[in-house]
Amino acid sequence: MPSPEVRAQIIRFCARRERSQREVLDKIRELQAPTQWLEELQQEGWWNQERFAKAYAFDHWNLHHWGKEKISHGLRAAGVDSRLRQQVLNNLPHEEYLQKLKRLMQRKQQSYAQDITEELRQKSRSHFARKGYSWDDILDAEKGLTYGEEF
Repeated sequence: MPSPEVRAQIIRFCARRERSQREVLDKIRELQAPTQWLEELQQEGWWNQERFAKAYAFDHWNLHHWGKEKISHGLRAAGVDSRLRQQVLNNLPHEEYLQKLKRLMQRKQQSYAQDITEELRQKSRSHFARKGYSWDDILDAEKGLTYGEEF
């Protein structure tokens, strides 16, 4: 039977930041604690999959400037089911999402020391596609951007 210190260690692990079910279960197994603790810790409020998914999506969108597609891949890798992933991504405000993308695109274009060419436009689009933004969102955000010429 694991000691109370092991349980306290797992609780500290959960208290540091929001954790996914997979992370908590991995920690429980690493410390060779009973897997029934997973449910007990959830009932006590030490971890919650929905809370984790919301925090992950918001932080990666707001702090790391990831798009919905990359956030979805990250949530899937963390073991979040597709229904919850879709729900969380739908809660990101679409207009704000596009405005942030537009600001990021302006900043990216201003970093170029030369006139905006079609090659640089493609390079910029590819950059944001790698950040997880869909082509539709990228093209929508491009509308109305000007840098000496219509972007």
